[in-house]
Amino acid sequence: MPSLDQEMTCATGHQDFGHHQAPNHQRTSVIKCDILIIGAGAAGLAAAAAAHDPGLRVILAEKEDHVGGTTFRSGGCMWMPDNFLMKETGIQDNKEQAARYINAVTKLTCSSLEEQAFHGRLRDERLDAFLTQGPEMMRYFRDQGFRWMAKPSQFPDYHPHIEGAVHHGRTLDPAVFDAASLGHYQKFLPKPDSAPVIPRFEDFRVLTRAAFLRAVSCRSFGSSKGNVEACVDGSIADRSAPQGVQRTRQCGNLDWMGAE
Repeated sequence: MPSLDQEMTCATGHQDFGHHQAPNHQRTSVIKCDILIIGAGAAGLAAAAAAHDPGLRVILAEKEDHVGGTTFRSGGCMWMPDNFLMKETGIQDNKEQAARYINAVTKLTCSSLEEQAFHGRLRDERLDAFLTQGPEMMRYFRDQGFRWMAKPSQFPDYHPHIEGAVHHGRTLDPAVFDAASLGHYQKFLPKPDSAPVIPRFEDFRVLTRAAFLRAVSCRSFGSSKGNVEACVDGSIADRSAPQGVQRTRQCGNLDWMGAE
């Protein structure tokens, strides 16, 4: 994959505006990367690990002081038809059946106007990409060290009585693990609060902190840079480069310089 050679400038100065801080644009150094990922939730962490694996230079920016996003406070399960655990345990499924289910759910849950918006070549291409590459993605992360429960969840599809549904198997739960095994990476987890633990579907065991493990357990970050407490301030001017990316808060400012 060719390098985009994106440049960002780090600065150290701040100007206090109440609860918010603005950069003074005193640029001190330039950090180059091939890919800048905004958001350290499950999707961002997975993308960062996968992008770094072939040798791309990755910067991961997160506005909070921790990683995980909303996935951190959920069960961390994933809905993926025709996944490797289904194959290994003899549960019948295929891409065509899953596509029929998704299309039937669309018709059942969307208005006629929304349904029209969902159909089209781009939508069909994305659906095919999800059903084709999704199972391969799960195999990839398993090979990199991520662990799911030994058997697929018994939780059925949300609409078990419509065309293409299966009684269980498409939902996979991440394996429970000891957060202390993360070592010094544990400092990037959210601090405990008074919120109740969300139970699993079947056995009400403690929820798995899946999002962070998805990246850390892969052990593939290497020189990837994770910028926690980074925020995005600006707009997307085109598909190639977000404009005005600024890192504020205590660890300096980050300005997007462009892409070549």
